[in-house]
Amino acid sequence: MGEMIDCMVNYFSFNGNSEGAPRRYYCYLVVAGPGPSEGTSVATITTLAVHESDGPCDYCQNCFFAPFGGPPAAMEQALRHLDAYHDGWRLHRVVSAMRTVPVEIASGAR
Repeated sequence: MGEMIDCMVNYFSFNGNSEGAPRRYYCYLVVAGPGPSEGTSVATITTLAVHESDGPCDYCQNCFFAPFGGPPAAMEQALRHLDAYHDGWRLHRVVSAMRTVPVEIASGAR
């Protein structure tokens, strides 16, 4: 039995429009789970929403492999990547609580 963890990460501008909505907004789902061998892990970043004047990020790295440390290590790599990607954009970051879900690791290829 392994584990999978996930969280939602939002970046938004401090200034908003007349309705109070942020002028720039980016929302990501980060999921980390077991890797191919004991102790390894893989995390992915999925773009959920982007302010309508921008397009989703389809060119940045979205898969992170941690050779040890399990899902928390891969999650940390992915979150550092998002912070570095948005660095200098003067955005505020909000991260949801991490959810942990047990997963069954099946042996053998399918």
